[in-house]
Amino acid sequence: MMKNEKYTNILQALFKVNNRLKELEKKNLTELSNGNFLNPSEIITMSIIKNHPESNVTEIAAFSGVTKGAISQVIRKLENKQMIEKYKLHNKKEVYLRLSEESNKIVKEYEENHFNSKCKLISVLENLDETQLELIQSILKQFGDVLDH
Repeated sequence: MMKNEKYTNILQALFKVNNRLKELEKKNLTELSNGNFLNPSEIITMSIIKNHPESNVTEIAAFSGVTKGAISQVIRKLENKQMIEKYKLHNKKEVYLRLSEESNKIVKEYEENHFNSKCKLISVLENLDETQLELIQSILKQFGDVLDH
């Protein structure tokens, strides 16, 4: 097998895994009691808000790996669906976010499902030695850096 063919096969395998992860996330569309739906990016954003209390929009964007503009759109949708509310601390200018009671339940269910999927992937990683794990981490970081530029 030629080197270019090996590269292509590796990239195809990576894209296949990425696409499968996206498919699994799409299955997690959540219907709300009022007939609205939450998409995966909204649920992930709610999870970030839950796990990083007192984070502002810029910090939430950084945690999610998307632009501040993109996260602002998601937050606006979540506000309209009454999944989150904005608040301020001690007369500060900074606006913070918190989850509604319903969204807390949704995030809990999402995180349980996500944890189960993560455990399956971790079981594969547990069979690798430290050198292999460092290599994978390095390659993924380099891919991320290339795609960021």
